Amino acid sequence: MKLNRKFIIALLSLIFVILAACQSSNNEDNNNLNEPKDDVSENNNESTDTTNNEDANSENNGSESLSEEQNNEASKSEEIVETVKIKSGDEAVQFLKQQLEEGKNEDISFGTDGILQSDEYGAYYTIQLVDVPVRVSGKTGNLGYYKVYEDGTYGILQVNTAQSYNLSEHKDEFLQQLNSIKNELDELQENSNATTTREMEEESEHIYSTWDNELNEIYSFLQEHLQKEDMDILREQQRAWIVYKEDTAKEESLKYKGGSMESITYLTTLSELTMNKCYELVHMYMN
Repeated sequence: MKLNRKFIIALLSLIFVILAACQSSNNEDNNNLNEPKDDVSENNNESTDTTNNEDANSENNGSESLSEEQNNEASKSEEIVETVKIKSGDEAVQFLKQQLEEGKNEDISFGTDGILQSDEYGAYYTIQLVDVPVRVSGKTGNLGYYKVYEDGTYGILQVNTAQSYNLSEHKDEFLQQLNSIKNELDELQENSNATTTREMEEESEHIYSTWDNELNEIYSFLQEHLQKEDMDILREQQRAWIVYKEDTAKEESLKYKGGSMESITYLTTLSELTMNKCYELVHMYMN
């Protein structure tokens, strides 16, 4: 009996030991299981923090990049300068009017032959300024010439004469001759005995022929003494002016189309334009 009790007690002790060992093993396993979970959690937190930082940095970099791009665009906009491209004589006239004080004066006319010329600085149009009231009074009214380049730059047209010959010495001589012719023709018209259309036409033809001959004399004189480049410019201008002269005279005469004054107005306009051109050449090339 005592032997059985001892056996039972030994058996129970063994069972308790085994249970205690199992419990200890389970606790260790649980501890082992819990530790990795903490590591994973910490790693996840670190990963999340890193991702958030990267996103924040990315956003900041994006903002900085956008800001730099906008600044660059703004800088480019400030660097862009509006360019001018003049494509015709009329555009050159309008441009020069906007640049000069004379463009605001209605008594000053801006004109061009529309011929595109060039020099060492580029292609340009020649613009003439004329005081209209002065020209109407019978004088040239010429205020000077300007070069207007295609890129919008402009300047006064300077005429260079040959170094070996001073054209200004002949200015007074030619002006006296022109004034003498003008006075003579004015007197002819004032004392005219022409009564028929044909007689008035003959008188108008004589006046025009006189001025045309004088213009040819001045032109020949300049051709002999101007430098080649200046004469080339003058030659082109004269060709364009002849077309302008004929067109203007035709336009004026058509106001009396079919009437007795049509042909007379045509010749009278030719005379006035030719007289003005004579004075203009003297003042421009003999200063």
